[in-house]
Formats: sequence, C-alpha cells, structure tokens
Amino acid sequence: MSTGPTRRPDDLAAARRTLVVLPVAFAVSGCAALIYEVVWFQLLSLRLGASAASLGVLVATFLGGLCLGGLLLPRLVAVDRQPLRVYAAIELGIGVLGLLVLYAAPLLGSAYLSWAGGGVAGLALRLMVAACCSCCLRRC
Repeated sequence: MSTGPTRRPDDLAAARRTLVVLPVAFAVSGCAALIYEVVWFQLLSLRLGASAASLGVLVATFLGGLCLGGLLLPRLVAVDRQPLRVYAAIELGIGVLGLLVLYAAPLLGSAYLSWAGGGVAGLALRLMVAACCSCCLRRC
C-alpha cells in the first residue's frame, strides 16, 4: 500500500539535476555580487574621493536594498509562484541594474560633486540623505 504519490523516473532525474545545478548557480551569483561590490566601490571612490565615504554609501545601499526587498517582495510576488523562476527574474534584474549603474555612476558622481561640493548647500544635502537613511533603517 502506497502512502504518497509515485514519481516517474524522469521527475527524479530532473530533481537530481536541479540539486546539482542549484548550488553552482548560487555560487556564481555570489561571485558576481562580490565583483559588483568591488567595481562599485572603485567607482564610488573615484567620484567621492574618500574610501570611507564610498564604503558607507555602498553598505547603506546594500542594506537599504535588503530592507526594500524584504518589505516589497512578499507583497509583489504571489505565494504560488515558483521560487526558482522568481529568483532567476531577480538575478536578471540585478544584472541589468548593475550595467545601468556602471554607466550612470559617472553622471551621478558629477551631480553629487557639483551639488554637495561644499558650503551650506552641500551640508544640507548630506543631512537630508542621512535623515532619509536613518528613517528607512528605523522602518526595517
């Protein structure tokens, strides 16, 4: 007497292939994330001029992305969606945004330097950014 559904040999072979491919995909994703981090850190260091400020922006952006993802993903993605397809779509989006940031960073860096270069306006801009970051972190 069988207690559960029987699986076809094709289903078992596909499950085994997935179990082999999935850790490799996660490892490649992690390596790509580290490469993005190093490239973005170098871009920020070139634009902001200080490695401490660049690292601060990088960490704040990373943590803000985790916070927004944790808040928005359950509301935007239905529970019955296949998790691997959702993960693949997120990774594709990260790749596209990574390429956009690569080309947009010099433009944003120039805007930052022209607006926040010094004086009262630069101090006000920095205070507004710090206030936004602390507000977002309190909500997470």
